[in-house]
Amino acid sequence: VGETELNEEPEAGAPTRPGYAGRDWLKAFIEDPGKHYNMDNNFMPAFKEQLTEKEINLLVRWMIKDYVPTKLAEPAQQKEK
Repeated sequence: VGETELNEEPEAGAPTRPGYAGRDWLKAFIEDPGKHYNMDNNFMPAFKEQLTEKEINLLVRWMIKDYVPTKLAEPAQQKEK
């Protein structure tokens, strides 16, 4: 789950990027985006010191849709006066 491949059956010249935007990649990127991108062109802060490991893992799971979806009730419509 969460491993991005641009094409399941790549055609000639079509790149695949296994692991890109997957669980481990996203976790490392959230913790320290400078490991992946030049910090001169990246304005995303590192969150390793701002979030707990549990919070980072929850965020990554949400980003790769690794959770059981729930059906929440629609908000009640406000009655017109």
